[in-house]
Amino acid sequence: MVKNASVYEVHARASNVTTVRKSACTGERKLLLPTVVHLTHCAQLSGAELFLSRVLPRLSRYEPLVFLGEDGPLAERLLNEGIKAEILPMSYMSRDVQGDSFAVSNGTRPAVDLLRYSFSLAARLRRLKPSLIHSHSAKSHLYAGLAARMTRTPHLWQAHDRVARPGMSATGIAVLRAAAATFPNAVVGNSQETLKYLPRPLFGLREKLVVPGVIDPPTEDQILSGGQQERASFRVGHVGRLTPWKGQHLFISAFARAFANDKSCAGVIVGSPLFGEDDYERRLKRLGQDLGVAGQLTFKGFVDDVYSELRDVDVLVHSSIRPEPFGQVIAEGMAMGLPVIASREGGPLEIVKDGVNGLLVEARDDQALATALNRLREDEGLRKRLGANARNDAEKYFARNVAPQLEDVYDRVLLARHHRAARKTPVPAD
Repeated sequence: MVKNASVYEVHARASNVTTVRKSACTGERKLLLPTVVHLTHCAQLSGAELFLSRVLPRLSRYEPLVFLGEDGPLAERLLNEGIKAEILPMSYMSRDVQGDSFAVSNGTRPAVDLLRYSFSLAARLRRLKPSLIHSHSAKSHLYAGLAARMTRTPHLWQAHDRVARPGMSATGIAVLRAAAATFPNAVVGNSQETLKYLPRPLFGLREKLVVPGVIDPPTEDQILSGGQQERASFRVGHVGRLTPWKGQHLFISAFARAFANDKSCAGVIVGSPLFGEDDYERRLKRLGQDLGVAGQLTFKGFVDDVYSELRDVDVLVHSSIRPEPFGQVIAEGMAMGLPVIASREGGPLEIVKDGVNGLLVEARDDQALATALNRLREDEGLRKRLGANARNDAEKYFARNVAPQLEDVYDRVLLARHHRAARKTPVPAD
C-alpha cells in the first residue's frame, strides 16, 4: 500500500498535443506524448483495475496518468510498472455505495459528494490540460463526465460491466444510461454483450467500439512447471471472486453430481470475497460438506499468480449465474491451453466456440455442467484438441495486442474532436 500520495507526482504537460522539444542542456530531442487521464474510484484488483494495470504499460503513443479514489493494491502495482498516478480521496459514502443499492432511498448525500468531487477533479484537470479523459468504473463515468464538461476535455467511457439487472438498481441503470448518452465523446466496451445495454453518445462517435479485456501471457515456466502429466487425478478448477453471482455454488453442485463417488477427482476453487461477502465462502464450504465432496475440494483463496494454479488443473469451469460482461478468467484458462466450460450467454459466447476451443452449457444448470465435466473426464483426446485451439485463440487478449486497439480509439476520438473544432472555426475573408 502507498501511504503518501505524493509518491505519485503527476507532471503537468505544457501542451495537450504531441510535440517535439529540444533540451537546452543536452540538445536531445524528446517526444512529448498526448496525456490521457485514467479514472477509477476503486483501487482493488478487480476487472477494470486489472485492465489498467496490464494495458497501460503497453501504451506507446499516449502518456497515461491515473487518478484513484482510494489507496489500494492497484496504486502499488501501477507504481511498480512505472505508471504515474495520484490518489484523490473520495468520501466513504460516494465511493462504497454499490450499484445494486444505488437508489433514491440512499438520499442526496452520495450525489452531492460526487458533484463536489467533480469540481475538485475539474480544478486538477485545468492545471494538467490532458488530451483525453478515460473513465473505467460506474462512479468515475459520472464524475469524469461532469469534469470533462467543465474543462471541455474529450471523454472516453469504457464499460467493463453490464449496465443492467441483476446487479444494479433501476435508478442506477437509468442514471448511467442517461450519462452514457450525454457525457462521453465515445463509448467502448469489453464485449458486444456489455455495449448492448448502453446508448450511443449524442455528441461524438456514434459507433460503439469493442476493446476486449486484457490478460497477461503466461511465461514458459508457468506453462511447463508443475505439470498435469505428473499426477493421476483429474483436477477441475474454478477461478473468480467469491460472490454468489460468480456461481461457485453451482460449480460445487455440478462437481458433486459428476464426481462424488470418484475420489481421484479434485476441485480447486481460487478466489476470495472482496466486498463484505465472507458469509458466502462459509456457505460454499458447508455445501461441499452437505454434498459429500468437502474432502475433494480445496479453497486456495486469493492468488496473485493465477497461472500457477491453472497449470495444475485439467479443465477450467466458469459458472456465473448471470451473463458475464467479458470473461477474463476464461481467456486466462485458454492461454494455459485448458478446455473451458462456460455458460451459453453473455461475454463467453464471444470467446468460447463450442466444440472448438471449449464447451458451452446452459446457464444455471448444474446437471448440464456435470455432463460436460464427465465428457471431458472420459475423453482425453477432446481435452487436448480443445486446449490446443484455446491457446492459439487466447493471444488476441494479450496486452501487447489490445493496447494498440485502445490507442487507435484515442486517435479516432481526438481526430473527430479536431474535425468538429475545424468546422466551427470561421474562415477568414480574403
